[in-house]
Amino acid sequence: MQKNLLKSLIFILSVTFLFSCAGPQTPLTFQASQLPADSYQPGVDNFMVVLDSSSSMGDRYNGQEKLAIAKAVTSSMNLTLPELNFTSGMRTFGHCDSVSREPSLLVYGLTQYTTSGLGSAIDDVNCAGGTTPLGSGITGANEDLKGSSGKTALIIVSDGKDLLHSPQAAMDAMAADSGDRLCVYTILVGDDPKGAASLEQLTSATDCGFASTADNLISADDMANFVEKVFLAPAPVVAAPEPVMDSDGDGVPDNLDKCPGTPEGAIVDAQGCWIIGKIHFDFDKSDIKSDAIPVLSEIGDVMMKNTGLKMNINGFTDSIGSMEYNQALSERRALAAKNYLVEQGIDGDRFSINGFSYLMPVAPNDTEEGRRMNRRVEFAPFEE
Repeated sequence: MQKNLLKSLIFILSVTFLFSCAGPQTPLTFQASQLPADSYQPGVDNFMVVLDSSSSMGDRYNGQEKLAIAKAVTSSMNLTLPELNFTSGMRTFGHCDSVSREPSLLVYGLTQYTTSGLGSAIDDVNCAGGTTPLGSGITGANEDLKGSSGKTALIIVSDGKDLLHSPQAAMDAMAADSGDRLCVYTILVGDDPKGAASLEQLTSATDCGFASTADNLISADDMANFVEKVFLAPAPVVAAPEPVMDSDGDGVPDNLDKCPGTPEGAIVDAQGCWIIGKIHFDFDKSDIKSDAIPVLSEIGDVMMKNTGLKMNINGFTDSIGSMEYNQALSERRALAAKNYLVEQGIDGDRFSINGFSYLMPVAPNDTEEGRRMNRRVEFAPFEE
């Protein structure tokens, strides 16, 4: 089942299992709803499921094989748990001879947790048999987790009957090795009083953890509550970012704006300064060329939106000719730019005309390209 199909949906786990390596039984229904990953963070770093597959799990409880119930409740837990950054594993203890003669087997992990990975391991447990060496399962889990760090949840799913290999001693040893990093949780399958007492006693080996029953985890809400307590912590509250102030509305925040108070509608650079183009002229001419119109139109639009804005218009020439002649030419060029803007509807009183002859070149005058760049008008806005 794909992860994206799990989110925000209710799943009915109608899982048909085998009992005691025999034929199929009536399907058992649990409900599960995967919790949203963005609402949580891991409350533990590692978890290990220890699942009872011994012969007593082949017995029936309320018309169902207990191994089927154990698998269904573990599957429900798996489908409820969001895929966060857990290291996970699963061990079984007690097996049919056809599965293994080992008292306990690591059937999944330790590995990065995935819903599908743990789900496949649960599905593969299909036969109940043998004795109930829970102590070996706990000891094996302790060895599996020896190289891990951080908090660990140990979840034991069993009917608690006929437990062998000193499970309480094994649990105490694991708790001693792990210290306060370990929490123990048990899920009772069935209603055997001695089994319930034995599993509850295991949870007392640590200061955290608790005992539960499969009967109490059938609904989606009950399982979600269990998963939250065992595995999860609330996602950290992310503080709202400080509001970004942009007092002049030019798209550059105040803390980066080198030119505060940009006129409305002006195109600015990364530092918030108005990008005002230059216009250029042919040799010994003051006629407005077609390539100057976009620059003048943009200036006119900004001045129309900002009625308090005024503009210095500064004319320049190349170095060919006398100072006096070029002074007059530079003034005519500035005046031509002003007249164009006045024709666009801008009050002429909002302009100041200046000519600088060839005194302020922007390029060498010993090349044609340099002289072309120097034949120009520049614009400098100001407000009174």
